[in-house]
Amino acid sequence: MNKLFTTLMGMLAVSLSGFAATNYVSNGTFESGISGWTALNGGSCLLQNVTTAKSGSGCLEAHATADHVSTSDPWKTQIHTDFSTNPLPAGSYQLSFYIKCKSGSGKMRCSTAGDESYEGDVSVTSSYQYVTWSVTSKGALSGFNFDLGYAVDTFYIDDVTLTSANDLPLIPNGTFETGIGNWSKYNGADGCYSFNTDNAYDGSGCLKVVNATSNADGQWKTQLYTKYSTSPLVAGDYSLTYYIKCESGTGSVRMSTGTLYESDQQVTTTYTKKTYTFTATGQEDGLNIDLGLIANTYYIDDIELVLTKAAAVVNPDEPDSSSYSPVTVSVDPTAKIGRASCRERVYVLV
Repeated sequence: MNKLFTTLMGMLAVSLSGFAATNYVSNGTFESGISGWTALNGGSCLLQNVTTAKSGSGCLEAHATADHVSTSDPWKTQIHTDFSTNPLPAGSYQLSFYIKCKSGSGKMRCSTAGDESYEGDVSVTSSYQYVTWSVTSKGALSGFNFDLGYAVDTFYIDDVTLTSANDLPLIPNGTFETGIGNWSKYNGADGCYSFNTDNAYDGSGCLKVVNATSNADGQWKTQLYTKYSTSPLVAGDYSLTYYIKCESGTGSVRMSTGTLYESDQQVTTTYTKKTYTFTATGQEDGLNIDLGLIANTYYIDDIELVLTKAAAVVNPDEPDSSSYSPVTVSVDPTAKIGRASCRERVYVLV
């Protein structure tokens, strides 16, 4: 029997707001100390710092000293923690954390234990920055390391998480509770976007964007971008919701993804919920916020993307019967292929 079957490539019609993903780092906030963390290399270089945390009341402070550094071997100062589930189940994961250093021009990397892999070098400044690293487990990973031994420095680390890629919201940072990590500028003036704690719709923070000049047909001229946690998106129908307001008068916003564009939306001085529905083809890798049409200062919060209906996939071995057309074939009864019938009706896929 010919069948049309639907493959659900994701969790269907599930809202991710308020969803608590499993964090496989048992102590990533350092609120009550540095339990679970050890120095595999570097001597007594660890302590809790309660004055320079990114959030909450504590962070991890680590010292790379002169006798434990090397320009080619950063593992000489190496901070380790085991995963709370050990070994880590096979699958894709995202490691994320905030880091800064005392010198203002440091460098570090991450590495895994049990089945070794290494992140590329990360430059570190005197301000907290958000770092993510995609990790693949084959079922043998036991933990991970901060490799800090490139040069003498003091590092501060906070809000460390390791979560399954399947547990991540499609918009990796749509609440802006701890900053604007995962967002970057595609177009616009330098410094046009920032973290704001005075105008959040909900929680403690929001995204602030300044578009200084109006641009006819130039929505893209001030444009912020974030990559989807699942990139590209699974083909299907999606609902994007967000809250936005502007500082004065009226403004305009448009969301875009790939070659899909929301119609221009009016923005007022009061937060308004906007909803944009679209059908992804499976090629869309990230979301753009296009604010270049009307000059204003904008505040955006609580951006959420939900898959509402996965695309139907036709099994090529069992195609839909509507794809068939009848064809009448004449058969020579004298041919040596059998004489069951001189006329056969067959169906072919067209």
